[in-house]
Amino acid sequence: MEKRLALIWGPPGTGKSQTLRAILLGLLLEAHAAGKTIRILVTSNTYDATDNVVLRTFRQIVALGEAETGKVQLARLRSGSKEDAPSLPAGVNLLNDKDAPGIRELHDLLTAGTTSAIVSAPPQQVAKFAGLKGNVAQPLFDVVLIDEASQMDMANAVLTLAPLAEGGSTIVVGDPKQLPPIQAVQAPLGLEKLLGSVYDFVADHRRVTSKDLLENYRSNSTIVGFGRFAGYPAGLTARYPDLRMRLETPFPAAAPANWPGNLAFGTEFARLPEPSQPISAFIYPEGRSSRWNDFEAQTVAALLSTLRGHLGAGLDGDPQASGAGLHTAISFWTDAVGVVTPHRAHKALVVSKLQALFEPLGDDGRLIRNAVNTVERFQGQQRDVIIASYALGDPDAIADEDEFLLSLNRFNVMASRPRAKLVVLASQEVINHLPGDLEVMRDSRLLKYFAETFLDDRTDCEILFMDGHSVGRKSGSFRVRN
Repeated sequence: MEKRLALIWGPPGTGKSQTLRAILLGLLLEAHAAGKTIRILVTSNTYDATDNVVLRTFRQIVALGEAETGKVQLARLRSGSKEDAPSLPAGVNLLNDKDAPGIRELHDLLTAGTTSAIVSAPPQQVAKFAGLKGNVAQPLFDVVLIDEASQMDMANAVLTLAPLAEGGSTIVVGDPKQLPPIQAVQAPLGLEKLLGSVYDFVADHRRVTSKDLLENYRSNSTIVGFGRFAGYPAGLTARYPDLRMRLETPFPAAAPANWPGNLAFGTEFARLPEPSQPISAFIYPEGRSSRWNDFEAQTVAALLSTLRGHLGAGLDGDPQASGAGLHTAISFWTDAVGVVTPHRAHKALVVSKLQALFEPLGDDGRLIRNAVNTVERFQGQQRDVIIASYALGDPDAIADEDEFLLSLNRFNVMASRPRAKLVVLASQEVINHLPGDLEVMRDSRLLKYFAETFLDDRTDCEILFMDGHSVGRKSGSFRVRN
């Protein structure tokens, strides 16, 4: 905070959220010690991103008490379509409507500037709140902190900066190698840095030097090492290099008595999630699937059925792990496993199979649904084990969406979510596809390098699946890092 505009670059797992919490608390305590007040806005494109930063900070501030922090107004603004965040003190969750309780009082308090405040809201809610008493945004904040700035375009960033007070400061935090903003049309040639993400604007147009976070607290050294091929510096290291899945009991060599009758059983369902190999893949010729893929959906279901009865809570190699025994029906879906897929149609198929398998066992269908998502939804999250299911195999379908499907940033986000294990299911057609656009071809290099070079140990294998009422065999290549 020695400068009015600060830039923080945080690759996946490097503790961006924890760093931001420390900055928030430090600014508040410093202001109190100096006998001053400070008004801080925390914003991002999504509620999940802002909540990840502020909810724990809010609870920490409440626990410290007014004697340590001074009087502080905490507020989380939401639209009418969103729910309150759980476990916050009364009056912190606020419906952002001019007639809702507490909104005008908060606006008056920020305008007066006599009490410290931390407010969280996405850009549209910031603009609505800032213009509460007219069309012009009032100078309400001394500091604006923009998280996941590589996903926020300049149009939304302007909304968050409009209520910045004269002499105020801005902290921009993100990672340009993760997903960019979603824009309806491409920016005019030469104006990409002006109309793209606020992170790129600050870094490339304003040429602000970033403060880099280069210690990964999430993943083991194999997963972090692969990330360097996405363009991260050699100085990026794993704090816990030996993180591995912990099994309560070995994976079965034969079908257990309680194995689902609508799933084929094979030893490959123990081979793919083998803990000693942090990254594995099954690459196979497919040629037909466009939006969804029943074979991959069955394989995901079989892998999770295998893990459900054997995966222990906590990871080997994690000094902070205190778990013992199997994961609970809650932690299995919220902490242990996640399924990432490009398409909603395939997501729906996977979710339906998993709910049919696990809801009769007492698992919550909502938790199952939340554990299966697109790359965009998984950015900012982590799981002990991630299964990536590409689904597509039809060459024409792949060609129609190669820019989306083969994106370097998209695969980087996908591959950086797991702490201990990444399993990738993909057709050979996806890996072999050669885009007609030069930029898309360059962007596809990470996925191709992953499948053809990084995973340098290959063996032929077959995965069993139900083909109607009979058992089918899908031949392909099992690949790991030697």
